[in-house]
Amino acid sequence: MKFSIYLYNPFIRDEGLGKTFREWYGKISKNKNWGIEYHYYRPMILDVGIDIDFRGRHHAGATLCLGLFGHSVSMEIYDKRHWDYRTNSWYAW
Repeated sequence: MKFSIYLYNPFIRDEGLGKTFREWYGKISKNKNWGIEYHYYRPMILDVGIDIDFRGRHHAGATLCLGLFGHSVSMEIYDKRHWDYRTNSWYAW
């Protein structure tokens, strides 16, 4: 499930204008982790996003992103393992 609203300024070129300022990560349980990141991306005016995925992406979990006038915060809770569609099971790298 994914929901997002993204509004950006098309008159600002986006080459090299993004930067991650701070990152915080931690462990919740054996396979679950959390992360918070603070970003700046100059062309962004508004960014609101919710992404919940149980198996389909690199690390399954939930992500919430909120941004305004270039500054954004993304928060996530995710599984550090990967889903293998061939065997229908989790595996760790």
